[in-house]
Amino acid sequence: MLDKIDRQLNAANNRLKQSNAGIKIFKRGQKLSLRGMLPNKKGHGKSQQIISLGIYCNGAGIGTVEKQAQKLASQLVLNEFIWNDWIDKRAFIK
Repeated sequence: MLDKIDRQLNAANNRLKQSNAGIKIFKRGQKLSLRGMLPNKKGHGKSQQIISLGIYCNGAGIGTVEKQAQKLASQLVLNEFIWNDWIDKRAFIK
């Protein structure tokens, strides 16, 4: 049985899927990350990559990360994605 946080996370991912964002939110330990097909940091093309935002997995965190996922999706569509905008001392990029 899913708890409240898992239901909120599933609902956020369903909204992202319905909007064809191409980005998914998932839990890594107690924090939330984004996953999607992103431009490679070196060279051309895209591959599935992870962006850790350092935001805790709770109701408020899910709302914040969903907005970040929408922002990321918009940047990708508009060819405005820049890795440096998403990398900081807290973030782990894979």
